[in-house]
Amino acid sequence: MSAQSATEHSGQRCVCVVGGSHSPHVRIPAQMLRDAGYRVILADSQAKITPEAVPVFDEIYSLRPRTQQLILRGAQPLRPGGATATAELKPIEIEQPTRWRSFLWRQFQAWAQARRLLRVIRTERPGVLHFQSMTAHGLIAYHLLRMLGWPLRDKRPGLMVHLWGYGPRYPGVRRREIQALRHFDEIHTSSPAVARIYREHYEVPQDKLHVFVRGINLNTFAPRDAATLDQARRDWGVPNDKFVIIHNRHLHPMYRVDVAVDAFISLAREGHDVFLILVRGSMAQAEYERELCARLEAAGLRDRLALMPPVLTADQMAVVLQLADCSVNCVPFDAFPVSILEAQYCRAVPVVRNLESYTHFIKEGQTGFAVDGGAEDYVPPIRRLIQEPDLRQRLADAGAALVETTGSEEIFRQKTLDLIEKCCHDW
Repeated sequence: MSAQSATEHSGQRCVCVVGGSHSPHVRIPAQMLRDAGYRVILADSQAKITPEAVPVFDEIYSLRPRTQQLILRGAQPLRPGGATATAELKPIEIEQPTRWRSFLWRQFQAWAQARRLLRVIRTERPGVLHFQSMTAHGLIAYHLLRMLGWPLRDKRPGLMVHLWGYGPRYPGVRRREIQALRHFDEIHTSSPAVARIYREHYEVPQDKLHVFVRGINLNTFAPRDAATLDQARRDWGVPNDKFVIIHNRHLHPMYRVDVAVDAFISLAREGHDVFLILVRGSMAQAEYERELCARLEAAGLRDRLALMPPVLTADQMAVVLQLADCSVNCVPFDAFPVSILEAQYCRAVPVVRNLESYTHFIKEGQTGFAVDGGAEDYVPPIRRLIQEPDLRQRLADAGAALVETTGSEEIFRQKTLDLIEKCCHDW
């Protein structure tokens, strides 16, 4: 981009998105902003730009300096630190012990990328800098704000950040992120659990933190006609005369699919005419799949299982969810309720782990059931859905209506646009 770019686009509002070319939840709002008349540019810290991002943004800049790329090419990968995914439900770790070489390396990376981001700002003069994650970009924000000069002057872009999730930080990193967050104009997240962490541990004031969920595309998950559903049953071997339970998350130990399988086995042993669908997902582990299939084989229930293809498109996920009567989710921690929204809108009544991020959509006995404990605790609410079809119908209706009014992708995009408008600086 030439130095004339700011002049050429001076009559057009500009938003600079920092990070996230790999995520559709960044690309979709970016396209919405362009449709609303914004010039949207991307400054990405990823080593490679995702090809799907190219047509979405007006201009794409890499924040990776050439020297950093050369250093990374020969560097040994850092050992992962902090909390790891386990099958046990444990408190979320806020900090992790500092490893100084790693800390200094992260500081250098962030400083170098902040310098490149500053050049992008001076070239494009955006009205808003929209950071997509403090986990990935918090240190970049810290060093950029130092370069801009504290206290911040009026002649600068508006500062906005989306808190996608949380990972434990070194104390030195966390302190710098807290300093940076104090200077942001608007902060938003899709997760009540993440919002609570940032309020309690990052000193983010309640009035500055906006919580609205990443919604789903209601057209994608709209009801399918009978012929489409019948064809899907034939293709995937799902019967039409049984109570169908689906686990629509990854077939990975972290998601505790074994809890859903054990609950299914218990219901079958009670004499209920049940059938199980397992979605493999991108994180599927073949060994874990074999273990669960062997468990069903030993119980004489292998013929009551349908395993979905390794990759399901969103359209296919909508169809398979509409073959199910009940969706079971057993993961010990989840920041976002997107899979829950998909199940509810497709009328597969959720029976899920009692997690903070689900409670807005899972109203106990009204739109689904929230469970604490193991397989034995999942069995009673599923049994009720089997034995009380009127209850199942009522919960399915209420869940779909709730998603339509509060959980659509369009609502998420409109609220994002409203914050952008509020945050935008004309400088």
